[in-house]
Amino acid sequence: MSRGWRRVVIVALTVAFAAGCYIYVQPDPKIDVWAQEAADFASNEDYYYELCSSTGLTSAQKLVCSEFRDYIANKQKDLEDLIKQNQDNIADLKANIKNQGQKIQQLNDKIDEVQANIDSLDASIAKVQADIDDLVSQIAVRQAKIDTLNDGIKQRMAANQSNRALNSYIKFVMGASSLVDMMRRISSINSITTYDMGKIKEMEDEKTLLQADVDKLTDRRTELQTEQADAQAMKDSLVKLKKQAQALISEYERIEAKLINEIDDAKDDVSNLEKAMEEIDKALGDFYPSDHFYHFVNHSFYVSTGCYYYPNGNFHGAIDAALGSGNAVYAVANGCVVSIGTGCSRGWLGNTCNNGKGNYVMYVCQVGDIVYGVMCQHLSSVNVAVGDVIKGGSTVIGRVGSTGSSTGNHLHTAMYHLKGFTITGAIKYYANLSSRSYYWGLPYNISSACSHRNYNAPCILNPSDYYSIYYGHAYYW
Repeated sequence: MSRGWRRVVIVALTVAFAAGCYIYVQPDPKIDVWAQEAADFASNEDYYYELCSSTGLTSAQKLVCSEFRDYIANKQKDLEDLIKQNQDNIADLKANIKNQGQKIQQLNDKIDEVQANIDSLDASIAKVQADIDDLVSQIAVRQAKIDTLNDGIKQRMAANQSNRALNSYIKFVMGASSLVDMMRRISSINSITTYDMGKIKEMEDEKTLLQADVDKLTDRRTELQTEQADAQAMKDSLVKLKKQAQALISEYERIEAKLINEIDDAKDDVSNLEKAMEEIDKALGDFYPSDHFYHFVNHSFYVSTGCYYYPNGNFHGAIDAALGSGNAVYAVANGCVVSIGTGCSRGWLGNTCNNGKGNYVMYVCQVGDIVYGVMCQHLSSVNVAVGDVIKGGSTVIGRVGSTGSSTGNHLHTAMYHLKGFTITGAIKYYANLSSRSYYWGLPYNISSACSHRNYNAPCILNPSDYYSIYYGHAYYW
């Protein structure tokens, strides 16, 4: 194709896109937008809800609204994922609440056990203190008796030191009737003093033993008080852990309530989005991404050439289905026509009409969330125009023939992988290609095959992978 003709074609394509698939959608007077990105939908949802639920949409508006429907569907999926995630989080929170509840129960049991120990230590300390008090009382009694005996001895010693007392003592001794009686009287006085001293010694010994018992009990009381302090510290620590567990439960319950509210809100939003999609579906007249590929013909055919090679080894980025002239060729999914070639009346090997493609139709379509390009060549006639919205399985895009570089009636069907593109994004990308637009800007060799490009879009697919039809076999659809 000469440079001049190429310019003419590019201008024609540009005009066609401006008048067809890329028609500007009349927005709200306050809004000046093109429906090209989800960000635009997000910032103008109300406008697109109103537009896409209205009747009498043009082909271009249907394309825009089809993508807006995808945007809503993705938004709904995100909400459903959020619901699922929140439900999973709630299940985890409930498990955490249960674990913390069990922990609190264990802490309560331990606190009760420690408190019982504290109470037992209190009782032991009280008993030891009572024993100490009793021993101190006994020591006081013995001390009083010792003091009394000491006072008696002191009095007798004082009396023995006075003359009067001495005279009495002498008179008592000398008043004896005999020597034996005198010795008896002296011994009696000495024995009284010795007895008192013995009693004092005995009570001093008892007092010493009692004091030793007091010291032991005091040490025991100190030990019990230390144990009690340790037990109280343990109890305080357990109570602190219990409060932390209760705080965690309160926080878990707060988060759970928040997640439940988010789930309820998300469910309401999902319900509203479902209603919106139903309204958009009615307005689109069932034009939205197909859920599967439809057959490209409804007739028996023979696969005369497979993908990716001709029998002679040359690259062939398509499959050839040989069948009778005039058979209808259908769109394989919902989409839009981006390029057509007409004006070819017949075919022979080496015919350069439309660069050997003959009469052809190139369109983009969407199955699920993936956009594809489809090329149908060597048609006897073309039934669509650039910018036409087509419906998978029902729109006849052309008729089988043998035009361009062709030696017999057959349909040359090529598929291009455009994952990551939107319909309108693919249209814009195709319109901006300056060369090799038949192949989405790809060189026509095996390096452009998806299997060689790790399915990085754009790349050339093998239709056999999608339709399970292979070279040398006949099929009927």
